[in-house]
Amino acid sequence: MTPATDQSSDRLQYVGEVLGVAGAVLVALPFSLARGVGFAIWLVGNAAWVAYGRRAGNRHIARLFSFYFVTAAVGLWSATRGVGA
Repeated sequence: MTPATDQSSDRLQYVGEVLGVAGAVLVALPFSLARGVGFAIWLVGNAAWVAYGRRAGNRHIARLFSFYFVTAAVGLWSATRGVGA
């Protein structure tokens, strides 16, 4: 069994997938509270993908979702401060 296919890696992918979709739905809603929660959910989901990428030795996934993590943090900051509203 390779590190990318062990059970904890599967869980990381599942968490990243579910939270990624949930965050996208919430960010798309026209309510500032939903947007803030969506960005917060994305932070956790993106962190799961970063962890998975590192565990799997896939630096491309790790870098991509590290960037997404930062943009979600900026989005959360913006949403909670009413920036762009």
